Amino acid sequence: MRIGQFVIGFPSKREKIEVYGSERITYELCRELSNMNQIVDVFVPFKKTFTEILDGITIHFYKSLFSFQGYNFSFELFKDMMKHELD
Repeated sequence: MRIGQFVIGFPSKREKIEVYGSERITYELCRELSNMNQIVDVFVPFKKTFTEILDGITIHFYKSLFSFQGYNFSFELFKDMMKHELD
């Protein structure tokens, strides 16, 4: 099965991002799903665009267009997601 998660924050070794609380729980859930041979894609708005694989999880960071009360939003994320093929 292929699983997509849409989150505000997610850990990154490349950017040295650590997460706590619900974001950490999401990471642990995705990691366990990946360990069960599920394909996990995580989509995260961020200050720049790149893709990283962490513990078998493919993380798609998309450049955010604006921030509101500490949350980053990206119209590009949703536009690209509509184009993203999930096999």
